Amino acid sequence: MRGGIGSPAPRRLARGSAAALVVLLSFVAAGRVDAQGSSTFTATASAMIAGSLRITNTGPLNFGDVLPSVAPGTVSVNLTTAATPLVTRTAALGASLSGTAFSAATFLVERTGSGNPHVYVTLPYAPVTLVRSGGGASMTVDTFRSNLNATCNGTSPGPCPTAPFTLWVGGRLNVGASQAPGVYSGTFAVTAHQF
Repeated sequence: MRGGIGSPAPRRLARGSAAALVVLLSFVAAGRVDAQGSSTFTATASAMIAGSLRITNTGPLNFGDVLPSVAPGTVSVNLTTAATPLVTRTAALGASLSGTAFSAATFLVERTGSGNPHVYVTLPYAPVTLVRSGGGASMTVDTFRSNLNATCNGTSPGPCPTAPFTLWVGGRLNVGASQAPGVYSGTFAVTAHQF
C-alpha cells in the first residue's frame, strides 16, 4: 500500500488502522492545498472481479406415476431443509400415487473464481407447464421449494450455503380432472446469485 507522500506504510497499519491512515492522508492533502494553492494527490485503487457461478442439473424433478380421478388433485415432491434432505411424495384431493419411483431435482452449484463464496438461489414464481408427449394435454407445476433455509433469498439473504453445494428442488404438480394418460415434460429455471 502506498501513502500520499510516496513512502511505504508500516505493515502494522495494513488492516486495523486503514481508516486512520485515510484520515491522516486527508489532512496531509488538505494541508498541501492550503499551503500551495493547488495540489495533485494520487491514490491507488484496486478491485477484484468475482468468478462466475456454474449450475449443472444432475437429476430431474420426477413426480412418478400418478393416478387421476374425476376430480382435480395435486402431487407434491417435498423436502426438508438440510444439506442432504429427506425427500417425500404426497398426493391430495383427486390424485393418488402409483409406483415408488420419484425424485427431487438436483443441481451442483459451483464457483469458478474467487470472491464471496455465499450463494442464494431463486426458483420460479410462476407456474411451469408440462406438455404431454404427442400433445393434446398439459399440467402445471408450482410451489417450487428447495433444501435451502427459507431466509436465504434475494431480498434479505440469511444463512446461505457456500459453493460448491448440491441444491435440491421439489414442487407441486396440478393434476386435472380425468387427466389424459401419457408422459408429461417441461423445463424450469433456477438462478444462483453470488453475494
